[in-house]
Amino acid sequence: MLDIICVRLILLIALCLGLPSLSLAQPGDDTFLAARDAYNARDLRKLDTLAVKLTDHPLAVYVAYWQFSSRIGSVSPTDVRAFLTRYADTPLAERLRVEWLKELGRQKSWETLNDEYPKLVNADTEVTCYALQGKLALNGTDISKEGHAIWFSAKTSPDSCAPVFDQMMTSGTLSAEDVWRRIRLALNANNVTLAKQLNEHVLALGKINEKALDTANTAPQHYLERNSTQLGNRASREIVIFALIRLARSQSAIAADYLKDIAPHLPAKDAAYAWGQIAYYGALSHNPNVLAWYDKASQATLSDNQIAWRIRSALRMQNWPEVLSSIDQLSSNEQRESNWRYWKARALKATGKAEEATDILLPLSRETHFYGLLAGEELGPTLSNPTVIWKPGDQDIANIRQVPGIRRALFLKELQMTVEALREWSMVTRGLDDRQLLSAAEVASKAGWIDRAIFTADRTKELHDYSLRFPTPFRDALKANAIKYQLDEAWVYGLIRQESRFITEAQSPVGARGLMQVMPATARWIAKKLGIKNLRDTQISDVNTNIALGTFYMRNVLDSLGHPVLATAGYNAGPGRARRWRGLTALEGAIYTESIPLTETRDYVKKVMTNATLYALQLGLTPHPLKERLGVIGGQTTTTVEDSNLEPATGS
Repeated sequence: MLDIICVRLILLIALCLGLPSLSLAQPGDDTFLAARDAYNARDLRKLDTLAVKLTDHPLAVYVAYWQFSSRIGSVSPTDVRAFLTRYADTPLAERLRVEWLKELGRQKSWETLNDEYPKLVNADTEVTCYALQGKLALNGTDISKEGHAIWFSAKTSPDSCAPVFDQMMTSGTLSAEDVWRRIRLALNANNVTLAKQLNEHVLALGKINEKALDTANTAPQHYLERNSTQLGNRASREIVIFALIRLARSQSAIAADYLKDIAPHLPAKDAAYAWGQIAYYGALSHNPNVLAWYDKASQATLSDNQIAWRIRSALRMQNWPEVLSSIDQLSSNEQRESNWRYWKARALKATGKAEEATDILLPLSRETHFYGLLAGEELGPTLSNPTVIWKPGDQDIANIRQVPGIRRALFLKELQMTVEALREWSMVTRGLDDRQLLSAAEVASKAGWIDRAIFTADRTKELHDYSLRFPTPFRDALKANAIKYQLDEAWVYGLIRQESRFITEAQSPVGARGLMQVMPATARWIAKKLGIKNLRDTQISDVNTNIALGTFYMRNVLDSLGHPVLATAGYNAGPGRARRWRGLTALEGAIYTESIPLTETRDYVKKVMTNATLYALQLGLTPHPLKERLGVIGGQTTTTVEDSNLEPATGS
């Protein structure tokens, strides 16, 4: 077995930086992949033997990392620091740093941990708790501020945090009220397991009855029917409030009726907290009474998310003064989000403050996203590709190809180490300027890495290349099917861009496949409609088959729902949900979209419709402003074609 001196040798020889031009295929690629397999199998003897043959391979840094990672418990600080310094520009440096810091914590090597922890780039709770343990061990530093920041979480804490919390409880810096606050956080996130763990820190006479807690969790209305008057102590009140919140998730109006009777018997702050939660879930289900419920929560401290849904409810009711006042209650960071800037401008305009609205819309209109386009249209410019178009020259492309992280990413992609390739690409493009980003996007495009070309071109601020942001591969098949099913080609392209970024073999965690991310069950249903016999799951990712299936489904959803915005929502989340999200009366398309309760689908619809607007320009089709595309969504009394067989194409 090689000792650590050999690993140092790799560090000195491995040249991932500044290499002469290399083809993607390397003589040592098979050996490199064998080394990876040896690492995964924890066959360190074989890994060390192969490592000697790979010192000149462009990805030798990965071999060095595998050797270090496999021996993290015995490697010397000098060797780790040498790796971290030499390969600071790779994602492997941060990965190894995290592994090393955790090992230092396990070994209680507090001085080294104390020195190295400040260099950690990305927060890691387990490491942070080890660092706090180190502070306590070295000098007894007051860690209550950092400890509280970790304590107030609805997630279960790593084991390394237990000694920190124990010390805080012993010293009195973690109070009984802090315990109850976290129990409430856990219950609100439905983390009943954590709530039970925290229950051990509650005084014996005030502990939560865990059997009652389970009943409140699984049968909240049943629990309330029998226990709504059990409010004599903190534990029983918390269970009742939890049952109300659990019930509100599916039946907010019934939960509100219970709370009307219970509220007079609760402390005012507890009642306000419960009203805030019920109002939030009522807003998600578009209950028309939510603004009144929010008013009852005036003594509660609402989260940005709760306030956001108050705003969305007010939008659906066209209550512009409420929109304006609620936006002002958001945190300063949240108020800077593009959607709230746009809706604040709209609210100002609706309440007669046009100049103030323009002051917000002008800078927002220079941003190339859903609300940037809507802001520009609100101001009335001619629809066109905004800002300056710039294309890299041969030298720009040659220069970016020599950037080490770009080279490593391309090598990794060629070896089908996709996760590692994506990490390299993301890290290396993080600090590039517009010209470098567009050059990198061009390199990715030429390598057939369309999703990275889009990802990279999307990040420019002032210089843009819309051919890279909105590529048009597979156009023959796509255009033919768009014509066949009388679909807007720009809309189809916009949907595919969002679904798969043109990765033909894309597969979602729930099994949706191909360019248009069609679920196997949906594909089989479509195949029967199209007369395709014996469709195999492996065929779904085939480009021509996938486009045929996806466009047929788009046509059916559009026919069923009658509007592209509804159809887009239905493609992602199912037609039934898209119907239920309509208002009691007609809604502006942008308001319907903003108030979609599923975050994934809300963002999806915004991006697909934005894509479609810009693809029309890219394809030379008749341009339609985004607001025109969004149109007006008819109320729930509007007749649509019901089709119970239409499930979400993408399995959301």
